[in-house]
Amino acid sequence: MIDLIREANRIHAQMVRAQDMDLPATLTLEEWVAIINQFNGLCAYCQEVSFDAMDHLIPIASGGGTIAENCIPACLTCNSCKAGRILCDTSEQTPLATKLEQVRYVLQNKVRIPKPKVNQEIKQVEAKPEDKVTVRFLLGMLNDLKSLASKHKRSLNNEIVWALESYVERQAKQ
Repeated sequence: MIDLIREANRIHAQMVRAQDMDLPATLTLEEWVAIINQFNGLCAYCQEVSFDAMDHLIPIASGGGTIAENCIPACLTCNSCKAGRILCDTSEQTPLATKLEQVRYVLQNKVRIPKPKVNQEIKQVEAKPEDKVTVRFLLGMLNDLKSLASKHKRSLNNEIVWALESYVERQAKQ
């Protein structure tokens, strides 16, 4: 039996994630329950154990929304093995069954597919004089924080504001 409250909460959490990234988020509780029933409450990948999570065939981080065509039930083992990778054809024309077979093949045969890199483009920029001042300021701040941590043998979280204020005061006097 499906716990509708738990599934509604699961959908809501995934929809918030998708909306935060300006991705489609239209999955309804009725659609999700139908998807779960389509797989008889089992993991869509291994088809052996009960599902524990909602997985996105195309991960949210890679542009996949929380929509009926992209969400499937998965067990924790398969979900963590897939781990944010795109393991299937992403074209809209490819049927769900084909996509699932592609993912199953990769997971069952332990095919190594790297996770996509988020920012592959690195720009070279010329440093401006004011950037050098900022870097010196930050390096000085880092040294102050290191000495403070070693002196008090405490977490820096409580001391950051104090260190920043004292560093700014010292810089103002110079």
